[in-house]
Parts: sequence; C-alpha cells; structure tokens
Amino acid sequence: MTIRRPSLPLVACFGITATILCVPAASAQSDGTTPRFEVGGQVEWLQLKEFSHVLGRRTEMAVGGRFTVNLTDHVAVDSQISIYPRDEFFPDRSKTQAVFGVKAGIRGRRVGLFGKFRPGLVYVRSPLVCFIPEGCGPAPASTDSRSWLALDMGAVVEMYPSHRWMTRFDVGDTLVRRGNGSDSYFSSHNLQLNIGIGIRF
Repeated sequence: MTIRRPSLPLVACFGITATILCVPAASAQSDGTTPRFEVGGQVEWLQLKEFSHVLGRRTEMAVGGRFTVNLTDHVAVDSQISIYPRDEFFPDRSKTQAVFGVKAGIRGRRVGLFGKFRPGLVYVRSPLVCFIPEGCGPAPASTDSRSWLALDMGAVVEMYPSHRWMTRFDVGDTLVRRGNGSDSYFSSHNLQLNIGIGIRF
C-alpha cells in the first residue's frame, strides 16, 4: 500500500514580514558600501515529516554552496544548492535541493536581518522504490529519479566581522510537494536550519 497524504496550503512568508516590522528603523542605516556579490558555503539540517505518522520525524544533513547578488542594501537575489548524500529512511536514496529567490530586510554595518522567499526543486535519485509494509525493491528505469517542487521561506541573520567576510544563519520552513504518479501527490512542511560562511566582493 502506497502512503498518500493530501496537499497542504502554502504558509505565509512570515520571515519577511517579521523582519521588516520587528527591527527598529534606526539599525537599518547602512554605510552605502555593501559589496555587490556574495559567495559562500553552508551546512544544512532538514527535519523531514514524510511518513512521520508511521516512523516519526527524522533529520538529515547536507552541504552546499550559495551565490547572492545584492541589488541594494535591503534587497538581494539569493540562490543556493544543497546535497543530501544519505537518506535516513529510504536506502541508497540521495537528494539535491536547488532554490532561487529573493532576500529582503535591513542591513547595518555589523549585522543584517532578512526574510527569504525562494522557490525551487528537490531532485531525488534512488535505485529503489519503497512501499509500506512491503518494503523496498529495484525501481523501474522510468522512476529511478524525479524532481519535486520546493519552497524555502524563513528568516536570515548575517554578521559581518569585516568588509569582506560574513557568517550567515538561516531558519525556516521548506515546503516540498512530492508525487509518485498522477493520483499520488502530497506536501509536507519541514524545518530547515543553515549555518554558513561567505566572502563578499
């Protein structure tokens, strides 16, 4: 029997709203010399809820890279790719997540607070197909890889120890819409945490 779950509605992008409303305007002043580009790497933890009613939640770790273009002191185009080499439930399955979107908020000389809204894809590669309670077996060639829609929303805290270097902390909700066929789609909201460093130029 294949597990099915109904689609859940998209949640509001709370990160952007909370960032803009909750931080005093006085700290939003910038020296006007924000570097235009940022390149960095991150370690990522994703708490997955798929099949949580049967097996409980699980946490997976990924590594990846990020590229950002600062359009102004307050708005940036933000992209990120993360590779999850090991799945905690499905044997031999690996995942790659790629997102691209907007980061907006306020930036001071030493600290920046932003919200993010980044749609994208999760690419899944697995030589096995799994059912409950039957277990896992070889996947047909047509189903050994697939792409799922994703949406990463949340808040970002950045620190600037120098003009060139930065550290970044992300927390948010990653919505993933999965599907195994025309009549078998379900969505899940998943807590995601990122810690990374970067260079600005």
